[in-house]
Amino acid sequence: MLIKQRQIYFFIASMIVMVAPSSFAKAPKKTLKADIKTYPLLEETTKRYRTSPMISMELEKTVKESVMGSVRKSSGSIDLAAGLFRMEIREPDKSLTVFDGKILWNEQSPPVEFPGPVQVSKLAIDKKNDAQVLLADLLTKDKVSKNFRVIGQEKVNDVVIYRAEPLKKDFPFQSVAISILGKSKVISEISYEDDLQNITTMAFSKTQFKDQINKKTFSYKPPKGAQVNEK
Repeated sequence: MLIKQRQIYFFIASMIVMVAPSSFAKAPKKTLKADIKTYPLLEETTKRYRTSPMISMELEKTVKESVMGSVRKSSGSIDLAAGLFRMEIREPDKSLTVFDGKILWNEQSPPVEFPGPVQVSKLAIDKKNDAQVLLADLLTKDKVSKNFRVIGQEKVNDVVIYRAEPLKKDFPFQSVAISILGKSKVISEISYEDDLQNITTMAFSKTQFKDQINKKTFSYKPPKGAQVNEK
């Protein structure tokens, strides 16, 4: 279950309507020096996300599994605000993930061919498992430098890709790549490799920076009749 929860987040997906190149894709690129001590575009862009009351984006997620060699894709939307998030997956299967600041909720609708109650998992987040909500923390709460060391960057057209590795050896991700559209200072994609060498890519589009937070977006109550499993 932990592995599945890890895949829920960092993402998560390769999804852009106006696509920026994947950080793992082959494309003509200019490699910049990896020993640059400061990354102003990365710092300015992530600060923009941290200081925004609320952010809404369309999401596409791709998970490449190392062992099976399979590729799973899904699409939906994501909302972020000061360490909180809400992610709705619309295709191919519907699901909802909400972190309200204390509890991580995941709602799975049963497939049409196998009707049954909605399945809801409930996980209290503390310092021992806060990596489960790293996406929200990375984009809207903590500086990148809190959990990662940037080891270099490369430029593909107007997209700058920053590669980083975790500071802690027991971190659930082996590496992270953050792609930023240089002119607009918007994060177009985040990808990471977990400890099983699966690669998750999340592509974002239609990013909206909102002036105020809608607290209802980050509240959750299991639907009537749902089967709730507390972890």
